[in-house]
Amino acid sequence: MKITNTVFILLFLFLAILQLSDPNPLLWFSIYLSGDILCSLPFFKKGFPVIYWVALIFNTGYAVFLLFISDEVFTWYSDYGAENIAQTMMAEKPRIENIREFYGLIILAFAIGINLLMHKRKTNEHQLWVNFDEPKYASSS
Repeated sequence: MKITNTVFILLFLFLAILQLSDPNPLLWFSIYLSGDILCSLPFFKKGFPVIYWVALIFNTGYAVFLLFISDEVFTWYSDYGAENIAQTMMAEKPRIENIREFYGLIILAFAIGINLLMHKRKTNEHQLWVNFDEPKYASSS
């Protein structure tokens, strides 16, 4: 998991820096930087499930929003035959920028979801271990 999170940290930091030349840099810089921070928390043995859930819901909700707004991701696939979105770095068509943002949100949601599951698994393992060592009921004798 350390290798996976290291890859995500580097990726999200790179993407956050790229967003500084975006038409709306503050929003996307913040989104990618939040993913970077959330992927770095396990290195400090920190886990805040509520924050992971909020980020997961926000990123997934925003991705769903981008998926269905007119002439964007959904119509890119159905009407435009999933044309290449990586031909140039400059997005000549507005839908290309939104498609790229959609896939960025999906990657973020994936990374946050993995970290949330790993945190839950570690917490459950710890709780099971603690439960086996402590008796459930105090003996009355």
